[in-house]
Amino acid sequence: MLFQRVRSTFRLIRTYHETKEEVSYVYHKFSKTLYAEQQAYLLTKTQRLQTMPTAVTKLRESVEPKKLLPQFEQFVLETKSYESQLELHKRKKKRKTALEYPYGLMQNFFRAVVCSYAEKYPHLSELCIVDQPFVTTIWERYGSKVTMHGSQASFLMGKTPLPRFYDQAVVDESSNFELESVHPNPPFFDFAETSEELPQTCLSGFKGTPPFPHLHTMVLIDLFSWPENQIVQKAMMYLFAHLTTDMVQRQGKQYGDVLDEPVAAQAIVTNGKRFHFIWYQLNTLDLKDDSGIKNLVYVESPPWLYKKIKTKEDSNQKYLTEMRAETLKQFLTPLLNKTN
Repeated sequence: MLFQRVRSTFRLIRTYHETKEEVSYVYHKFSKTLYAEQQAYLLTKTQRLQTMPTAVTKLRESVEPKKLLPQFEQFVLETKSYESQLELHKRKKKRKTALEYPYGLMQNFFRAVVCSYAEKYPHLSELCIVDQPFVTTIWERYGSKVTMHGSQASFLMGKTPLPRFYDQAVVDESSNFELESVHPNPPFFDFAETSEELPQTCLSGFKGTPPFPHLHTMVLIDLFSWPENQIVQKAMMYLFAHLTTDMVQRQGKQYGDVLDEPVAAQAIVTNGKRFHFIWYQLNTLDLKDDSGIKNLVYVESPPWLYKKIKTKEDSNQKYLTEMRAETLKQFLTPLLNKTN
């Protein structure tokens, strides 16, 4: 296996340096790459910032999640109990099953947030859930074509867009940032290769102008507990793909353009216990090289929502240990983020 991996590595490096114009590189929902986040930043021309957007920070300081803690705990216990029964049923039939628990949990969480906060945050009643829309995005990077396609996440779509996360001064400053290389490997290392002719257009899965045209929050379920760098890479690549496709397909922008009005979207990534939060701002479609301004991202990976599910010996009643109000507060922040 090691020999095959080494041989594959040298073959890809040789292909990239000698015949890169004949090969296209494909990223899909099952892709795992060696450098993960670094490759995602390189291929999407994105700078990772260490400071949370100011507006998001102010919103988080105003959120009080304690009233939802008991309700969320009950959702976790109920959904987890259902999943245990479902897995037992499927094992009896000798069928493999992926974890279905996070899907039901996120639906219950979102319903509770809408019921509790819709009066104060009316935009919540104007969000539409879209389940796993398909996307195909093609762009040129370092002289080679990169294609991303697939349907993986659920979307909260809004009638109006989110405001930009970072002001023009931060955007302009990004032009001085140098992206981290993965040299001596090519930036497409571990990507699938194809020599087939690819479609020449970006497709978002939406026809015309839908009633809810703007991506508000992407919810990506981590079914298989991928390593943190891999699942963050996947979420960021899908955010980039959907925002880019919307600009090209619906807004009439072209690759090479620098956006006068940057667009922003958020992501919640979870396996039902552990969360990652991503704030992404698309500033440019000038992706051929590293010059000029960059796209911007802020990634936050707090500890678990809860640690364990235990059972009381006297009553056989289940309960959660170390339920973290701070993680719940972080979860509420992107959902309560207002659109323009």
